[in-house]
Amino acid sequence: LDSSPAPDAAELRAFARSQIHFIEQSAPHEWLFPQMDAIVHHGGAGTTGSALRAGVPSIITPCAFDQPEIAAKVERQGGGIGLQQLHRVTVAQMTAAVARAISDPVLRTSAAKLGAALRNERGAATTAALIAKRAREQAGEQSEQDVELEVHAAPISPRVRGHSRNGRVAPAPMRTSLLSDPGHHNGC
Repeated sequence: LDSSPAPDAAELRAFARSQIHFIEQSAPHEWLFPQMDAIVHHGGAGTTGSALRAGVPSIITPCAFDQPEIAAKVERQGGGIGLQQLHRVTVAQMTAAVARAISDPVLRTSAAKLGAALRNERGAATTAALIAKRAREQAGEQSEQDVELEVHAAPISPRVRGHSRNGRVAPAPMRTSLLSDPGHHNGC
């Protein structure tokens, strides 16, 4: 923001200094975010996950990498507002986004519902169960739990075997299809 070439950067800096409380030290997202009316952030995967779980609308000003896609996805899912990169955001755009995030009942309800759904997910337990199910399938076994898992499980491509590096076996890369199902919300 300090080096932004935006035409109204000085005005945005003045607004931010007078209206926004910047935290100089670390604060856990899980503690901080549920106390906010809106969360303005860069759209990194960890910050976005924490913001979505809080059930508070996000305003995402992406910086790089996959953050513009994350911003668009969050907006499509109803968890917040995706803007352009921060150095291109005008005071009017940020003001409108904050005003909408704190006052739009549809957006606030949608973000709250999304947050509740994410907090109720059992991601680690489901992942472990899917891995165990696949191991049983490869061994030619099946349990009653596997039938229930099939409702949520995505098809898995065969895993590529690890290869030896300096006499040590490297783990095979895990395919994302193992952990995500296009028909099931997975957090973003």
